Amino acid sequence: MVYLAQGMGDMDTAMAMALTQSWNTVDLATLFLMWVVMMIAMMVPTAAPMILTFVTTNGTRSAQGRHPIPTGAFLLGYVVVWSGFAALATGAQWGLHSAALLSPMMGSTSNVLGGLPLLAAGGYQWSPIKYTCLSQCRSPMGFLMSEWREGPNGVLTMGLRLGMFCLGCAGY
Repeated sequence: MVYLAQGMGDMDTAMAMALTQSWNTVDLATLFLMWVVMMIAMMVPTAAPMILTFVTTNGTRSAQGRHPIPTGAFLLGYVVVWSGFAALATGAQWGLHSAALLSPMMGSTSNVLGGLPLLAAGGYQWSPIKYTCLSQCRSPMGFLMSEWREGPNGVLTMGLRLGMFCLGCAGY
C-alpha cells in the first residue's frame, strides 16, 4: 500500500497515466500480493467448516493414540491453490492492461470483453464439473472420509484437492 501511495502523487495524473505506463516487476509483485491476500481473505473463511472438521477428526485420532497430522499442511495446500489462481488473475490483469483493454479505473473498455466472462460463468453454473465440485465441498466429513491421506504430504495433498474443488465451486 505504501509503494502504491507513493506512486500516486497527483491522483488525476496517476489515473491518466494508468493505461499508458508499463508495469515493472514491483508493480506485478504488488498486484500478485494483492490478489493472494484477497483470495485468502475471501476463501479461507469459506473453508472454515472443513478445517474445523479436520481439526476435530485429527483431535479424535490423537486421543486414540494415533499420530496427529499438522493442520497447517492441510491449510497450506488450500492456500497454494488459491495463490495459483492469484497468479493467473495477475497475469490476466497484466495482459489486459498491456493490451489497453482496461480503463484507468480497471473497468473493461470493451463490451465484448465485459460480456463474455459473464456468459461463460453463467453457463458454467449448470456444468457437470460445477456439480462434482459442489458434491465434494458440501459435506466436510464426506470429503475427509473419501480423501483422507496419512502423513504431512498426504494432508498437503488433501488441502490441494480441497482447494481445487473449492476453485471449481467458485466458477471463476
